[in-house]
Amino acid sequence: MVHTIDLVVEPVTDPRITLVLQALRGMYLNGGVIFRSVRPSDAAAYDAVFASNPTDISLQIYRFLSHPTLNRELPELGLPTAVPSDLPLTFYSGYEYEGALTHALVSGGAFTSSPFSDGDARTMSKVCVEAMLGGEITTTTVCRIEGAWAPWFNANLWDRSFATFNHGQRRWTLLCLTDTNQAS
Repeated sequence: MVHTIDLVVEPVTDPRITLVLQALRGMYLNGGVIFRSVRPSDAAAYDAVFASNPTDISLQIYRFLSHPTLNRELPELGLPTAVPSDLPLTFYSGYEYEGALTHALVSGGAFTSSPFSDGDARTMSKVCVEAMLGGEITTTTVCRIEGAWAPWFNANLWDRSFATFNHGQRRWTLLCLTDTNQAS
């Protein structure tokens, strides 16, 4: 099981990713933007777990979201020890993920308009997703997690979450966005 493998958070240093994260943070002023990329600390143990426990990818997503590393690294999310296994998930291709990020970039936040043209947002999201997925856009599983699934979210139309899984690279990522138009 994914829970039995220690995951290590990777620093986000790729400028293609940081550019998009900074742009989103500049628009989601009353909420926030969270991004984490993690890999197993022991690749052999990770491979053994997946070889001996082939399960459906939805179950793996739920287990990833409940992983102790995420709880430790993202206390602001207020993650439960076990994310409910009926959490609505929508699976995307890497190309659809690009589109979803483009939409977030051109839509702006609750009180901020986007400074980006459609073309600029498309270019930014394309290179960002390529970096996030390690250039394996067709072989990475992308999952949109629907709604306000953790206390951190504001339960409105600016809530967006995506988990990605690339088995070959042994990489998981989580991107969460939220904002609100409610006065504090």
